[in-house]
Amino acid sequence: MPVDAIVGYDGSPGASVAIAAGALLFPGAHGLDYLSVGSAVRE
Repeated sequence: MPVDAIVGYDGSPGASVAIAAGALLFPGAHGLDYLSVGSAVRE
């Protein structure tokens, strides 16, 4: 059964680890992409 996933990435080290862990949950996936365009947090 196909699975769709949306992953948010905020540039933090924890987010990088979460993406790697998520990839392990879907070993049969044909592809996994993410895009980081900078922080949305304003100081």
